[in-house]
Amino acid sequence: MKIVKYFLILIIGVGIGFSFNRKKTVENENVLESEVATATTESPIVVSHETVVDIQNKKDADLKSPNSKQSEPVVQKVENKSIFQMSEEFDQRMNEDNLEKAQSVLVSMEKKEPRSRYFQEANGRYLVRTREFEMAKSALQECLKLYSKSKSCLIDMASVEAQIGTKEEKEKSARVCLSAVPGDPQCGNLLGMAKMNQGHYNEAITIYEQLLKSNGDGNFRFAESLLESQLAYALEGANRYDEALRHFEKICLRHPDDFADACRQAETLRLKL
Repeated sequence: MKIVKYFLILIIGVGIGFSFNRKKTVENENVLESEVATATTESPIVVSHETVVDIQNKKDADLKSPNSKQSEPVVQKVENKSIFQMSEEFDQRMNEDNLEKAQSVLVSMEKKEPRSRYFQEANGRYLVRTREFEMAKSALQECLKLYSKSKSCLIDMASVEAQIGTKEEKEKSARVCLSAVPGDPQCGNLLGMAKMNQGHYNEAITIYEQLLKSNGDGNFRFAESLLESQLAYALEGANRYDEALRHFEKICLRHPDDFADACRQAETLRLKL
């Protein structure tokens, strides 16, 4: 089924989309206010209560241990960092794909300033990265209650809805994201996927053609082969098989391993034509 193909492409997209280092946006931004669903919970979810307690108990035990000479300076160094410095370290660990250390920094951020924009955005990003989508949705709703203009949380929320939301929620969250971050390729890709899942292939084609033209104009460049692959699926859905085949063949030639599905789809279309 086509929806299964789009879901596979989404997983690639999420992996690529979250590899870049997002700039901090604590200062007021000139973006539109958007209506975002609010959470029923009053506090963000980071990790289980037991995990937080275990981490703290381990730190306390290290501090008390007479044989532990390095524990105290290390803990003191983390505690003395500002929330901004912590967020910089968190971004570094995430970009290194060191999720264990990223989680440790996140715990320290929560203890220091749990309602800060730095922690709220980092919390959502971590939960999306670890594919805890239900927890991520609650945390991001909390973030957007506090900071409705947060580009990071708006983009992450659209990504979460693309995974677990209804067809209507997928489109709504992508449009909210685009209203706050006009022209953002991640938000545009998610809107295009929502349109394909609804069977609105011609609208999706228009979205992806525009994304390919404008990709890289802003601070973030989306993987062009991913956008072209999405365009090919939209063209196939609209029964424009010749055009879809050209795009699939182009992608397969450039990235046969990363886009093996495009190669298989090209072969299927050759038999159909």
